[in-house]
Amino acid sequence: MGIRCFYIILLTIFLMGCSENEDKLDSVSFSSNECEQNWGICTVYDKGKYKNSGDSTVKIAILDSGINSNLAILKGKIKETYNAINKDSETLDELGHGTMIASIIAAEENPHNVIGVNPNAELYDVQVLNSKGGGQIEDVIDGIHWSIDRKVDIINLSFGFEKDNPKLKEAISLALSNDILVVASAGNTLGLYTHYPATYKGVYSISAIDKDLKRYKLAAKGKIDYVAPGVEIPVYNQKGETIIQSGTSLATAYATGVISILMSKEDSNVDLGLTSKSLGKKDDFGLGLLLIK
Repeated sequence: MGIRCFYIILLTIFLMGCSENEDKLDSVSFSSNECEQNWGICTVYDKGKYKNSGDSTVKIAILDSGINSNLAILKGKIKETYNAINKDSETLDELGHGTMIASIIAAEENPHNVIGVNPNAELYDVQVLNSKGGGQIEDVIDGIHWSIDRKVDIINLSFGFEKDNPKLKEAISLALSNDILVVASAGNTLGLYTHYPATYKGVYSISAIDKDLKRYKLAAKGKIDYVAPGVEIPVYNQKGETIIQSGTSLATAYATGVISILMSKEDSNVDLGLTSKSLGKKDDFGLGLLLIK
């Protein structure tokens, strides 16, 4: 247990009169310093207050460039791996993007303040992007089918394609019909269009906002369902370095984390009640900022 967690528990016991044997906190508040360093995590939680996930463990497939599972913040979180490019079980994140996405979703508490939205999530690492960030639709489709076979709860797609593809749409529809939620990046398209598969009906299309709750200047417009933090976000790369990044792909990871917290508290995703704060035009912000309350 980290030093911070230890003192939070002591303080909670003192203030709330908790019993000595109670070791699970319902909530803790992030400090102003933490919120200044990582505005995103404090924004998606109601008034910067962390609320533990529910009893159900949520299985999240991250289709991306792979994940460095050797990093301490991700130790033990990745349950299974699949390389859809090489058709084997070995993934290697040379790009760093997949590890960044995983750190937003599920990083353990660490001194660098890269705090995962849901550290209790189970991750399924599906490599569909190469070292340059490129990917074939056929590999993405294969990764989706692999994820369906593993009966994951959420598929996170922090990338997209400019053009529609019937086979991709069919794979997405199959995932949705298997009660798998699909969360996809709307794209950094300068507001010209929304990427696929985010455009598809039933897929959560996510755009990005900055700390002032303004639209990210490169973000897509059009079919937007929700927005999440995505500008100047602290993340871990594949080398274990803390870097600051921006983009709708990061916002997608935040959205997946928020949705996974809500799913862990519900009996099924059918009655999943998403809470959002309206921010403006639907083409820019959709239903608004996703929140955990």
